[in-house]
Amino acid sequence: MIVKIILLTTYRSQTSIRYPTLSQLDLHYLSMKSIGIRDPQISEGRPSINLFDNEGLYHITFTTDEQNSPYSFENEIIVCDGQILPFRVVYVERIPVRIRRYYYLRGSQYMTPSLGDEKILNLNFHHQCYYCGFCQNLVCGSQSTLTPDKGFEFIMSRGDLKSLEDVSEIAIVTGSFDSEEGTYEHISGVIDNAVKYGFRGRIFYMGHELKKPDKISKLKNRIKIEGMTELKIVYTVEMFSNRQKLISGCKGENDIETIADILKELAKLDLYELQYSYMPGLDNLDDFQKGADKLAEFATPHLSIYRPFSAEQRKKQICYDYKNMGLEYLCKMRIYIEKLYGVPIIGNNLGNMFAFPINQINKCWINGTIVGEIQNMRYWQDKKRPIGWRVAH
Repeated sequence: MIVKIILLTTYRSQTSIRYPTLSQLDLHYLSMKSIGIRDPQISEGRPSINLFDNEGLYHITFTTDEQNSPYSFENEIIVCDGQILPFRVVYVERIPVRIRRYYYLRGSQYMTPSLGDEKILNLNFHHQCYYCGFCQNLVCGSQSTLTPDKGFEFIMSRGDLKSLEDVSEIAIVTGSFDSEEGTYEHISGVIDNAVKYGFRGRIFYMGHELKKPDKISKLKNRIKIEGMTELKIVYTVEMFSNRQKLISGCKGENDIETIADILKELAKLDLYELQYSYMPGLDNLDDFQKGADKLAEFATPHLSIYRPFSAEQRKKQICYDYKNMGLEYLCKMRIYIEKLYGVPIIGNNLGNMFAFPINQINKCWINGTIVGEIQNMRYWQDKKRPIGWRVAH
């Protein structure tokens, strides 16, 4: 065991020398994403933790007890090789058995921060999507789908929001519809309801069905007529090579060349932002670089590092390079992305390869103080969280 710790410590030191632009926060975060963490109490809930230094913040959760990991979570702190990490580690809570949520809120008053301290409402009324074999939702259990009308009735009955006037963005994650028309009708229904409650912000659609330029132009015009600001789209890709191996149905049928053609047409529509979702960990590096090069002209990646939630997934779904290179794989991928675009690709999504910049987050997240005890801020299915849940640190 002592020899193993020395080798791991030496490996991280060598990696730091090879990638001097990456901080200790970056390296340890990427290492934890690739290796996981020892947590003998994982059955009590997934630990939710903030990692940050003077420049950046990562939010990380773990789903399995990785007994061979040098990282260990004990008494609400993380140690690596028995040593305290060289940055702040703030435990937030243990998340109980995952059940899909119909909605959640982001911003300085909630568990997850947002860039520019925007208040963001994330919707997931339509849960019917089981195309991706690596998706954590496969273990979440079934839950009924809500129409936009019923969904907003549910939200407004919970007491979190009295109106949507101060909401900057509504993010719509649609699951998977039978048709592009069905997707459009769902989003249109969301817009109808949002207008009733005073929303005038940005619509963010994340999915794979809505891709015809004429349909998206129609949606943009509808947004403009209703007095909303912009439309942002993330086209869900997840992986570039052998897509039908892990992605079934209509979502996996397009190869990278077809996806590039779709994004090329969408890039002509003057959207607020055009991205594609991608999960580091599923493609070998060569396939990643080829795919990233093809899409770079049209869109930026919406990144979420893949971390398996079972031993079976680890065997079947992590690519060869990720299994064998671990931290080095993620470092190479991050450096490649930054060189490809010339800047870090920073987003509001968790699991990103780039940290939230501290100077773009509300100070309550930087200071590590509890900003309030709010009992109703997040829900698991239709149940309220326990009284006394901490909303920040």
